[in-house]
Amino acid sequence: MLEFKEQLIANGFGENIVPNEDGIEGTTGLQLLTPTAEHPVQIELAVLLNRVNNESSNETDMMGMGALLILLPKAIKIKGSVPILTSISVIQAGVPYAQQSPKQWLNILPNSASPRHLLKFWLSHLYWQVARRTTAEQVALNDGVSIWRFNKPSSQVKKYDKTIAFKLSPIVYEDAVIELIKWAVFGKLTGQVPITLLPEYALNYLDQCSKSEDSEGGSYWPKRADFSDWLRSSYHSDTVYDTCSQHAIWQYVLRDQDAFKALSRALTTLARPLYEPMFTVLIDLDG
Repeated sequence: MLEFKEQLIANGFGENIVPNEDGIEGTTGLQLLTPTAEHPVQIELAVLLNRVNNESSNETDMMGMGALLILLPKAIKIKGSVPILTSISVIQAGVPYAQQSPKQWLNILPNSASPRHLLKFWLSHLYWQVARRTTAEQVALNDGVSIWRFNKPSSQVKKYDKTIAFKLSPIVYEDAVIELIKWAVFGKLTGQVPITLLPEYALNYLDQCSKSEDSEGGSYWPKRADFSDWLRSSYHSDTVYDTCSQHAIWQYVLRDQDAFKALSRALTTLARPLYEPMFTVLIDLDG
């Protein structure tokens, strides 16, 4: 916790320092864990998508919004956890959550910074932005920042293999809703059609795409050598984990499909629309 405190101050979050409860003059303490509470939200999708559609000048975007309006319900209800002010410690009834939301969400977790936990961080942040109805003015003021520190780094994604603390900046309400809806639709779809898209491979794929565009100006296409862990289990272990296509669950899902082709197909079609918004804004605080 002391390391997290020093890290926050080093990254310009000294304004979060609050007096210690004991009130000793000249000492400071940092609220390193923002309390949370469950809070439901209702999203008027028809109204939101119509407004976004009317404001867009891109014909492709307008067609996409039109298709979404046909597929999605007019309104949806979602329930999740949101941070709350330490001075209140509960969500006050009768007062809009947007008026009670803190400016930062600080969190320390016992998990490793694995891709699955990073995805949970992203979805939690999106839900908070939707619940607090973050405005463009708040984004400009950096009001609505999430900083989560994990217990240890994860080697599953090379870009983050030394990182344990991550930051996400505020996102305008309308943009956050659209990103959250993408995942709701994806979740519904995967309940009906198994899709081979694991978070670690999606993030590594985007990292490879980014490197290719920066260095060569070209595009990256998945190679078997880049996803060898997916194709076969480690030579140093007899255990086959569920991140390997040889695992019994994946063998059942894949049936007669070629494991690499199934992964490549999912990566090249879904990794960008689902994971790129998270990949491009996730900030490494350890760098």
